[in-house]
This record gives sequence, structure tokens and C-alpha cells, in this order.
Amino acid sequence: MTSLQSIIQVEIPIAMPVIMAGIRLSAVYVISWATLASFIGGGGLGDFIFNGLNLFQPDLIIGGTIPVTIMAVIVDYLLGLLEKHLTPKKKNSEEVPK
Repeated sequence: MTSLQSIIQVEIPIAMPVIMAGIRLSAVYVISWATLASFIGGGGLGDFIFNGLNLFQPDLIIGGTIPVTIMAVIVDYLLGLLEKHLTPKKKNSEEVPK
């Protein structure tokens, strides 16, 4: 195998679960950081949360946290499905030619 073939056919498939775990974690972090962006005037669902905290209104807090939580869970789930699809399947020892 050439170096490029080794990388494409062996190293990347072996590293795919770790790569996808990093992407999943980063995606959920981006959603949470985007929520916190309203603290510095960025807007978004974080406005509901911070206005609810400032005005002591639990309805606003819940109205901001539930959509953000659902969005983070859905993104994590979908990226988990993508990770399963991209991860190479294990072969049984019976299937491997001798």
C-alpha cells in the first residue's frame, strides 16, 4: 500500500469514531455557546433565559431552555446516527479469508 492508501483505507476508518465524537461534542457546545451569546447582545433563545432570570419569570426561562435542550439532543442523536454509518463494521473471524 502507498501512504495515501494506508491513510484512506486503514487509518481514517479506525479513527472515525473518535473524529465523530469530537464533532458531536463540538456541535452541542456550539448550541450552548450560541445560547449564551445573548448575554453579550447576540440574541436568540438565550434572550428568553436571561430575561426570565432578570424578571424572575420561570415561564421565560423554561421557554428558552426547552427548545435549546431539544435542539442539542436532536443534533447529538443525528450525528450519532452518522457516526454509526461512517464507522466500519467489524468482521467475524469466520468471514476473514485465511
